[in-house]
Amino acid sequence: VTAAAIVVGSLAAFRVGGIFDRASGILSLVAASAPDFWVAIVAVVVFSVGLGWLPTSGTGSVWHWVLPVAVLFIRPFGLIVQVVRG
Repeated sequence: VTAAAIVVGSLAAFRVGGIFDRASGILSLVAASAPDFWVAIVAVVVFSVGLGWLPTSGTGSVWHWVLPVAVLFIRPFGLIVQVVRG
């Protein structure tokens, strides 16, 4: 997550005020500000209940880890992008 955030932050800082800078700025601000429990609830509703792509709970396969790990990586990604761009 750190490497990807550094790349996104560097690309955003390369052209300040460009479309990628504005889009990554808004998305990183939302990612850094959104509460983890809210993001997790929305992710379960969208990806598990709505689309049926991922399991809602349990253990057993790699797919059971995708949703929790993705949700927990969102906040650090947003924070690192903001720091690198800054």
